[in-house]
Amino acid sequence: MSRIHPPRHASKARRTAMRRKTLLLIILFVVCFTAALAFGPGATASGSSAVNTPDASFTEGPLELGASLTRSKVAVGSDGRFSLALTFFAPDTYPDDRPAPVEKPVDLVVVLDRSGSMRGAKITDARNALALLVDTLSPRDRLGLVSYADGVQVHTPPIQVTAGNRSLLQQAVMRIVAGGNTNLGSGLRTGLEQLRQVAMLDDDAPISFDDCRGCPPHPSGRTRRVILISDGLANRGVTDPGALAGMARRAAMQGWSVSAVGVGLDFNEYLMTCLADAGGGTYHFLEEPQAFADLFMEELHAARRIAATSMSIDIRLPRGVSLEEASGYEITRSGDGASLLVGDITAGSSRTIHLTLRADTRKAAEYVLDSLAVSYMQENATMNQTLASPLRIAAVADESEAEASYAPAAWERKVLREDYGKLKETVARAVSDGDKDEAMEAIKNYRQKTAQQNQAVGSDKVQENLDSEVSELESSVEESFSGSATEQMAKQKEAGKRIQYEGYMDRRDKSAARD
Repeated sequence: MSRIHPPRHASKARRTAMRRKTLLLIILFVVCFTAALAFGPGATASGSSAVNTPDASFTEGPLELGASLTRSKVAVGSDGRFSLALTFFAPDTYPDDRPAPVEKPVDLVVVLDRSGSMRGAKITDARNALALLVDTLSPRDRLGLVSYADGVQVHTPPIQVTAGNRSLLQQAVMRIVAGGNTNLGSGLRTGLEQLRQVAMLDDDAPISFDDCRGCPPHPSGRTRRVILISDGLANRGVTDPGALAGMARRAAMQGWSVSAVGVGLDFNEYLMTCLADAGGGTYHFLEEPQAFADLFMEELHAARRIAATSMSIDIRLPRGVSLEEASGYEITRSGDGASLLVGDITAGSSRTIHLTLRADTRKAAEYVLDSLAVSYMQENATMNQTLASPLRIAAVADESEAEASYAPAAWERKVLREDYGKLKETVARAVSDGDKDEAMEAIKNYRQKTAQQNQAVGSDKVQENLDSEVSELESSVEESFSGSATEQMAKQKEAGKRIQYEGYMDRRDKSAARD
């Protein structure tokens, strides 16, 4: 094939134009290259031509995963905060239409507080609810019963709930008597040890709680769970929250879970929340002990429908972007990376976790989020799904451009679940500490900031939240500081725990996980 050359008689003007075009391309290349160097890794020049993607999918896998930004641009000179929502959905069927195993056998160990403060209705209702649980479990399930006060008693190891063992379990339940102090740490350790022993028999492999990071999952078609119950403060044995959470975390690394239940108004709700988060389970607040039976049924139903356990999020951040919060979960940081454990998910349900990030806004830039992975255990194997396409956040000079970049649906959900949940947790702490001014100041700041942002988005649901729910929260705070000093103390205990629990459920999106 012959090449086509320009005719020798081409005009001088045309040749001059071609030289100018070539020079312009060279100059454009130099400018772009210099800008790329100036912004460094993970950042590129930002302008009206920048492509900012608010949503991204993950590679294919058993779970349906999605990621979305609440906004794609932040203003230069602003605080640079933006939110990344990660949504998990566990279908009832596998991709090839095989039915998911939604009725797994369960290994359940109940660790019950039998200290002196449990005397009366609490221990009676707990025993009655345990008796109902024994009647509900099938012969495929195993139940172990541990109680703690000053010391720990193993009433039964995890045994199959056959007709013969059902009677033994019922007798063990009725022999539990309250009295003594609260050695919560020994109770938790013993409960986990009971689970470890039965797991070793099934899996024919050693299991250690000393250092489980990176350990392979232990094969089992069963769901394994500890339910820890307490109505008071840990005052014997191991009492450090970090050490107690460490026990629960090491169990979660094996694919098991730890749920924590606070009864009444005198337990440490922050310790129980920490245990549930570290253990990949759920924190429950039972103001009235009559709710024990519903709690056990709820936990059993969830355990039988587990689709994935030990879900964790790993993210590497570009230079100029930092991770500040993750829906209240503990963040483990390493260099430019961060990870968090978010627990399990039941078949047919969905959960959304909000990551709060901050971008450097000292100058215009575009940051690329392209290293995000979700790992979990399913059907005896560790699964891993990664972000299939990058997400981009730009720092722009035009503030109105930044305000116009909100993704209304994603922002609305973030406000109603994450922001409002965090407000309730902040208010709960202030109420528990007897600081009305701090609680009211937090509500005022939330109302002002959210109303200002909503001017750009125009969400009716967010406006309703400000007009109705926030006003109700304000009234609840006012009520807890009314009456005599004795009445106020009781009201503040109740309001603090109730509001904190509501905030926890919102931020961890646990209510959606139970649908």
